Amino acid sequence: MIDPEVVAKRMLLNGPHRYNIPAEFILTLIDRVEPLFRREPTLIRLHSPIFAVGDLHGQYSDLLRVFKRCGLPFSGEKFLFLGDIVDRGKHSLECLVLLLCLKAKFPKHILIIRGNHEIPSVNKTYGFYGELRQRYARTGEWQLIYDRINRLFSYLPLSALINSKILCLHGGLSPELTSLSQIEAIRRPLYEPSGLAECLLWSDPDSECNGFATNKSRGVAYIFGKDAVVEKCKKLGVEKIIRGHQLVDYGFDTFADGKVITIFTASSYHETINNYGGIAAIDRNGNIEILQLSPQYPMTDDETSDPIEG
Repeated sequence: MIDPEVVAKRMLLNGPHRYNIPAEFILTLIDRVEPLFRREPTLIRLHSPIFAVGDLHGQYSDLLRVFKRCGLPFSGEKFLFLGDIVDRGKHSLECLVLLLCLKAKFPKHILIIRGNHEIPSVNKTYGFYGELRQRYARTGEWQLIYDRINRLFSYLPLSALINSKILCLHGGLSPELTSLSQIEAIRRPLYEPSGLAECLLWSDPDSECNGFATNKSRGVAYIFGKDAVVEKCKKLGVEKIIRGHQLVDYGFDTFADGKVITIFTASSYHETINNYGGIAAIDRNGNIEILQLSPQYPMTDDETSDPIEG
């Protein structure tokens, strides 16, 4: 197997291209990194400085812009990805392979928690399965790759806690969540999360909601209001919540007087919306600065480049 560090450096150096990635390389890479995720707790405890990166949705060019803006784990920078790496965009595989190569080399500097699109029933419908099927049609290996990647996803942590004060998750809160120990007690692997785990991946803040209510727009989990945020933060002993899950025009949005920060990193996510991408930079003292990526349309398939081994 080619050294994942070599592959990562090549991908970072070559810029936003589509790669012919051998199935054998992907499967061997997953075999190498899966134990790293399995050993991590469901709630990862971290210390700043660190960058929190929101939904990428297969927009590989935006992932490269994140590293260009923030620096690289090679130079000691630390990153927390809030899930939804795959689906919708056309280059989920490049996003995932680069992150897994970096994870193999820098397991303490590349942290990934699970989003709702890292669920098989979701990513089979919203683009990732189709991307693999199209790219590996000639060899017929797409199903093997797809199943193996989703097994990896089943071991991803569900949340992170920065400096014991900033709770990071993909979606949001649950009315049943009263202690961080409940998150820590969630056992993995989880193929189709339910209960509290489902809420962590799917729930949304809503300015018109009091307490908690059914999340009718998604058909799963809850929406929650400012009062719920204040109550839950007090019970959990946290000061802020950083999440992804929702498109926001300027790459970030705040809720509940700044207690909740939504980060969405994929820019120009819809053809009719020139949204910015956002990154949360948490410094050594826990101060949060929002970095923005200007709107930029994702790379297209005609930018296919050399094979990853070439």
